[in-house]
Amino acid sequence: MSSLNPSARDAPPPWVWIAAAGAIIAAAAIGAIGNGDNDLTGNFVPAAREVLAGHPLAIYVPRPDGIPADDGPLSLIGLALVMRLVSWAGIMAGVGLRVVIATICGGLALAAGREAWLAVEGLRGAPLHWRERIALAAIVAANPVLWRGIAHYGHFELALLLWFGLRGIRLVTRGRLVVGAIWLGLALLSRSTAVLLIVPVLCALGWERRWHDLTRLGGVVAGVTLIGLAPFLLVYPAATIYALGGYRAQLPVGAGAIWVTVIDTPLEGPVQRSAALLTVVAASAWCGWALWRGWPRGAPPGAVSATETIWLLVALATLTFPWLSTMVWPYYYTEAIAPLAIWGVTQWKPTRTAVWWYAAIPVVGMLYAEVTLHFYPFEIIGYLLGLAQGIGLFFCLRWLGRQAR
Repeated sequence: MSSLNPSARDAPPPWVWIAAAGAIIAAAAIGAIGNGDNDLTGNFVPAAREVLAGHPLAIYVPRPDGIPADDGPLSLIGLALVMRLVSWAGIMAGVGLRVVIATICGGLALAAGREAWLAVEGLRGAPLHWRERIALAAIVAANPVLWRGIAHYGHFELALLLWFGLRGIRLVTRGRLVVGAIWLGLALLSRSTAVLLIVPVLCALGWERRWHDLTRLGGVVAGVTLIGLAPFLLVYPAATIYALGGYRAQLPVGAGAIWVTVIDTPLEGPVQRSAALLTVVAASAWCGWALWRGWPRGAPPGAVSATETIWLLVALATLTFPWLSTMVWPYYYTEAIAPLAIWGVTQWKPTRTAVWWYAAIPVVGMLYAEVTLHFYPFEIIGYLLGLAQGIGLFFCLRWLGRQAR
């Protein structure tokens, strides 16, 4: 475990702050050149207009084409506030709105990067040098999978989910269970896929037989979620349930999902209707298997479970994110990058895990290639750049991990 000088950690050179400001400017530029015809403009902006028109509870009422805004209420209402701000400032509604949203997402991504390095410090039990902090924050905040989802697909809520989710888990590992549960509830109200960040924490509590803490965490998360959804369920129950659950259950199986293995079989219909539930069960089973295999069970006083155990389970569970839907796009892998980086950095042991990291190079490279492919006119350029990004990410993680030895 590394022992770093706190004064070195707390005294980054001035250019670091200039780089952070530059990252925000880069985020705004990404918003300006992003796709103008995506889920943001097609689904989310029309729902936010209902809020601005004085009908905030009608955000889940389907449009004439039958497609609802299948996003969390916190994200949609937040979008409405941003749209009001843009309107007051007299900024162009199209490009201007995308620039403002991308700028806010840049700040949220940097905040998520900060949560990542604080989580690593908690796992190591020692502060990080400012160089390590920057490298880890860059892995999370500059992740092209995230920015592909924001700029091309219009899913601005990904940055919000990362910040809420990482902060909530970190607070739980520090023993601040109720506060952490509130943040996890906010993550769930931002994007429903946050359920797979909550499942591993509950599994860790159950493994430690902390039934009281498990009940408290589950109760607070459920309470925050119900408070957020109750107004919509009371006024438009059918529309809300359809938007947040029923709509996805009607999508056909395909587009890169793992469920393509059941196409043209008797299982296709049941899987199409219950892919999300099957994924939650699979994530729980995977976490249970990891615990049964003998991962650390000890819990420090005042914490809900061993910090290592929780982050391990979160890293495992996030690998099932793409299973939640019967149709998969590249941004579905966004949630997995940060927990895997947090766990990988702190657990780097060259004698035992180097082979797995080297095996991961082509996997990560192909994933990044898929993300960057559509930004370039020739496929080979996209794949080569994606492979280069994947290898760069690998060596960044490798360098960070060696600092922990």
